[in-house]
Amino acid sequence: RTVRIDLNNEDGQAAATGAVTVGAPADALRFAADATIGEGEGAAFDIDILDGLALDLADVRLTLLPTDIPGATPLVRALGQTVFTASELRADGIADEGSAVVQASATFAGGPTVTATGSLTVENRRPEVVDRAVAPAPEGAQTRLTGTLADPGLGDALRLRVDWGDGVQELLNAAPDGTFDVGHVYQDDGAFSIAVTPVDDADAEGAAASATAVIANAAPTLSLTPVAPSAVEGSAFAL
Repeated sequence: RTVRIDLNNEDGQAAATGAVTVGAPADALRFAADATIGEGEGAAFDIDILDGLALDLADVRLTLLPTDIPGATPLVRALGQTVFTASELRADGIADEGSAVVQASATFAGGPTVTATGSLTVENRRPEVVDRAVAPAPEGAQTRLTGTLADPGLGDALRLRVDWGDGVQELLNAAPDGTFDVGHVYQDDGAFSIAVTPVDDADAEGAAASATAVIANAAPTLSLTPVAPSAVEGSAFAL
């Protein structure tokens, strides 16, 4: 800013001008609130600028600093952009439960850069059963339960808790891509209701999904074994 000073007395008048730098106060920029999202979701931030200073803005930048994620790089937004999409966060490794630091910086015309710090918290979300199928089988033979689990978290190790409907329960691992192919042997025929519950690596359980195993009756078989390899004519032969 330019300042002019005029002096007047009985001897005359004098004037002088000079430049004064008016800096923005430390609280010129602040986060209205920190952001909390779920795994796999995008994040938006609300930033407040002190009244009267918005017209003096030269630049505003928002930087996401994933300090607790090895290998992740800062994501930067320029003037007026305060949203990070879900795909951007996932590409930068920010798609599992945890936290990141958010830094906003504003440069005002004729003044220094002012910064403010906020945070992004990513909460765990429960996994789900995408699909499942049971192959029919006869009693005494193995039936196969196949399907897919999904979780919005990046790299979550998934498991499935299976209630086979005949009193047997198991906790089994899904493949890294969420698919599963597990077997079970039913000792009797009938229709058995199976419950599949997805479990993530934080032990959070999703909604159970049901399937029905149709087990067919198997014809009995007869196996004869003689007690002795031979017998005398007219005598009893034991089996």
